[in-house]
Amino acid sequence: MVLNHYWSWVYFPWGWWWWHPRVIIIIHCCPIRIYIIIRWPWIWWPWHKYCEYGWTRWFDRDNPSGTGDWETLTDLRNENPGQICDNPSGIEARVVGTGTPAALTLDTFTHFNVFSGFVCQPTTCQDYEVRFWCPQQSFPVPCDCPGWTAWFDVDDPTVTGDWEYLSIVDTLNPGQACAKASGIQVKTTIGDVPAGLTGEVFHRFGPNPGFVCRKNPEGGPENTPAPYQCRDYEVRFKCP
Repeated sequence: MVLNHYWSWVYFPWGWWWWHPRVIIIIHCCPIRIYIIIRWPWIWWPWHKYCEYGWTRWFDRDNPSGTGDWETLTDLRNENPGQICDNPSGIEARVVGTGTPAALTLDTFTHFNVFSGFVCQPTTCQDYEVRFWCPQQSFPVPCDCPGWTAWFDVDDPTVTGDWEYLSIVDTLNPGQACAKASGIQVKTTIGDVPAGLTGEVFHRFGPNPGFVCRKNPEGGPENTPAPYQCRDYEVRFKCP
């Protein structure tokens, strides 16, 4: 496909490639690496950038003891100042060492959301690590990373809000999602704005049960005038 007289692009299974007589731009997906090669005057000068598209590093502050494994957002922020944003737009958890997605284990999670972080409270917990999606701005890259679903928008912000439950996504899209997820990311359908940057109040925001921007977050009747507004959101889940 030709974008104009000089620029063209082509898609490969591993990413995207744009080229120009004097510039080549390559975006490698999963993880994202950006390569820029400039020809000047007759020599090609390479440059590359490794980025996680807003994901923090993996954090493991606790070991599974008698009370479980506590990777709470408050404790992680206290022990790692400045490394986690105020309003994450996603969360993912996996087992330390093996990288096994949390959803593939038989452990029970009492907390798994962007509000409080991750807690596996029973005494039989494995050792987990978590990371948070903290993009500072929208950066839509056409990458389809293994394990992550496509972006789904199964509800519109009506009187009660925008409800993007994993169970509903899985029911309406057979074979394209999963019954239990290990991660979630949320952004607006218009503008690709990460949820954490919208300033709106969210009722639920975790892999299970999913995402809810509720216009009556205090528990009032669903048909009462909404004190909060909700944009239209779309979600994707990390499915093992």
